[in-house]
Parts: sequence; C-alpha cells; structure tokens
Amino acid sequence: MNGKTCSLRAIAAAGLAALTAATGFGAAALAAGYPEKPITMLVGFRAGGGVDTVGRLIAKHMEGTLGQPVVPTAKAGAGGGVLAAALAKAKPDGYTIGIAVTSTWSFNPVFAKKKRYGVNDATLLASIARAQCVIFVGSKSPYTSLKAAFAAAKGGKALSASSPAPPATFLMRHLAGKNGVKLRVINVKGTPAVIQQVLGGHVDLGWSGGHHIPYLRKGEVRVIAATDDRRLNAPSDKVPTLKEMGYDISFCGAYIMAAPKGLPADVKTKLDGALKAAINSEPVQTFIERRKLAANYQGTEGLTKEVQAEAAAWAKVRAGMKKK
Repeated sequence: MNGKTCSLRAIAAAGLAALTAATGFGAAALAAGYPEKPITMLVGFRAGGGVDTVGRLIAKHMEGTLGQPVVPTAKAGAGGGVLAAALAKAKPDGYTIGIAVTSTWSFNPVFAKKKRYGVNDATLLASIARAQCVIFVGSKSPYTSLKAAFAAAKGGKALSASSPAPPATFLMRHLAGKNGVKLRVINVKGTPAVIQQVLGGHVDLGWSGGHHIPYLRKGEVRVIAATDDRRLNAPSDKVPTLKEMGYDISFCGAYIMAAPKGLPADVKTKLDGALKAAINSEPVQTFIERRKLAANYQGTEGLTKEVQAEAAAWAKVRAGMKKK
C-alpha cells in the first residue's frame, strides 16, 4: 500500500467522521436500536424498603415497553450516595439508570465530608411520588404545635426528638436553633423506631415520611408540622408547612429515577416514555396509594430545578452552622 492510497483513505475517514458529527447519524443510529441489551437499574436503598419495592415494580413494567430486561441491582448505602457516585461515573448510554430519593442529590453532596458528586452530575429523569413528611408528637403530648414545643423549651423544658435520617436530624436542629433553644436528637434506624420512641414517651418529637399515618388514623399520634414545602394529604391537610410558619427550610423526599449525565436525546426520550408509562401503571399507583404517598410525577426540567433549589437551601443551612 503506497502513501497516496493511505492519504486518500485517511481523508475519506476524516470526511465520514465529520459527516457523522454534523448530522448526528451515529447517535441516531444508537438510539434507533436502543435498547439492544439488558438495562441495569441501580437501587440506592436496602432490599424490601420503599425505594427497592417501587423500583422493582417500575423495572418490570419498563421491560414490557422497551423489550429488554431491566435488572434491579443493589447499590445501597449513604442515603443513596453509593448509587449516585456510581451513576456519576457510568457511561451515559442508557444502559445504567438508578432510583433513590431527593435528598440523595440535594442534601448528601452539601454535607458530605468528601464530595463525590452533585446534582448536576446526573440526569434526573423523573420523580415518582412524594412522602408525607411531618414532625409529630404522641396524642398525650401537651404540644399542639411546633411553636408550643419551642416555647416550652424557652421556658426551661428539656426538649428531645427522634430522627431516622441525617436530613431530618439537621432539619430539627436547625428549627430549634432558629428559636434559640436546645434540642436533643436521638438518631435511630428507620421510622418505625422513631414512632416507638414517641409512643413510649422517650422523646417529645419525631420525624416521619409516612409510617406515622396508621397511628394517626388510630388517634395515637398528632401531626404538628408539615416539613415539605406543600400541604399534606388528608387527614393532615390543615397542618401548616414550615414555610407557612416562617421558616427558611423544608425537607421531604420523593422517589427519583436518574441516569448518568449526557444521555443522547433520543435515548432519553425512550427512557422517559417507558418510565412515565410505568409510573402510571396500576401496580405502581396501587403501591403509591397503599404507602399513603402523594403522586408527584415530574420530568427532568421541573425536577432538576426543585432539587437544585433544595440543595441551595441546605447550603445556606450549612453556611449558617459554620458561622456559629
């Protein structure tokens, strides 16, 4: 092969590459055949929990839509942080997606000792449903409002709370700090343990993302604040939100499906369609109803703005803590 032939082939190859880049033919061809192999769905929380359960329901429905297996794969730990870090490093080809919660991308990066990812390091595909997030007390508690609890603490009453997760712990301590009072927070594993501590009279306040509802219906607990930035479902729809009370922070959790940053547009469109159909399916909607969640489908644009705003609010909280 002479130099002239090599030169001509190099020119032809360069021309083809330029044409592919200019027309987007390569990406379009990839998307046209997508998916051609199984898709891995990383699950950021323990097996048997809400995230894992709804993730498996969604995966099963997506298989029927996309024509390829969607395989739930455990990646639990650090409040979804293990999943998010793995997703940030994954190839953005549509064959790796993941399910976690809002705080995975809003709270974790702000308070992590070593930042491994941020909200802008992922494509947030959709929110599935929101928890019913509250601060509650036992039915025999003297506190009928959050204001009353903090007023008692100002008067010298020792105030304590139980929390199942770091964001709830920071939230309640922040609220106490805003009122100039001390709050002892006991961290436990899981909201059922929080409920038992409140019912047993071991703490005054508890945070819950929905496990309190059966006890609320039985009259064993009383909700005194909605920690989301929107009103709760009945029977707690008359309870004010923290922002309505004048606080500068809110915290709740939505189940979120995400993918690596930089997905090809056509691949994302296929994932969006399959995901939305799965969220609207009867098994997933039944799960949402049984768990007393709030249906809350949002696409990438609205969800990303919401999580970015929540991350900014947490950053202000942390900055305030550093000044003290």
